Amino acid sequence: MREKPDWKRVQQALSKYKFAALILCVGVILMALPRSTDPQKTAQTETAQASARGVEDFDLEGLERKLEQQLSQISGVGEASVVLTLRTGPASVLATDVSQGNSLEQETVIVSAGSGVEEPVRVQTLYPTFQGALVVCDGAGSAAVRLEVLRAVSAVTALSSDQISICQRK
Repeated sequence: MREKPDWKRVQQALSKYKFAALILCVGVILMALPRSTDPQKTAQTETAQASARGVEDFDLEGLERKLEQQLSQISGVGEASVVLTLRTGPASVLATDVSQGNSLEQETVIVSAGSGVEEPVRVQTLYPTFQGALVVCDGAGSAAVRLEVLRAVSAVTALSSDQISICQRK
């Protein structure tokens, strides 16, 4: 047979642990609440993820097209074509964990990004460096136009003047 609970003991236990019980109840309620789907927060999260991916998303052809469009806007340049070459491509330096057992072993450190997604921990981002640039444009016959194109390409790529070639279009 079951014994009846001693209400006096239950009341004493509740009064003794009332704050712990309150915190437990609040925690359960907070876990039961739905997550916020604020579009602004979602956009911020996507922007942060895109900046984390940044190097992998580098688009050389897209940069060339954008530079062509901007150079064509400079007075006297006319239509422009751009070819950029890279000395080094984009890269990431990942965190590694070195363990010494029978042999030296290196493992990439992985962190959970939520929703079951795991990503390596990036220690450093190495952006591409340019080796040279070729610009072919209608206005390259003018020294003033060549100088403006040279300055613009140098500003975008950080190349020196001896690494940029500007030629007249046929």
